[in-house]
Amino acid sequence: MTDTWGHKFFDSLDIGTNEKVIDKDRFSPFSPGASDLDKTLKQLGIDTVFVAGTMTNVCCDSTARDAMMLDYRAVMIEDANAARSDEAHVAALSTFMSVFGDVLTTREAIDLIEKT
Repeated sequence: MTDTWGHKFFDSLDIGTNEKVIDKDRFSPFSPGASDLDKTLKQLGIDTVFVAGTMTNVCCDSTARDAMMLDYRAVMIEDANAARSDEAHVAALSTFMSVFGDVLTTREAIDLIEKT
């Protein structure tokens, strides 16, 4: 629910006035009816999705897999995702990397973005 403490951004998070904030109401924002993320990204000509957040093996994995199924290049950011245990985190990233997309560190992702 958008009015709960768990849905609020930290006060110290710097969100620019021109940045889009898209709410979701399911594990993956790409699930039908969960959000308008797919439509927004396509309108902007975005073809790559970098996934960061919690939990690696639930919402993040669902989002990244769904992005791949919608023909985005899906990238999980290894050090910007977290799970309840290191084992769950590593297992989710290992499975994702073996079949669905890429796994990069934050530094590697930034370097990739800066090259384009």
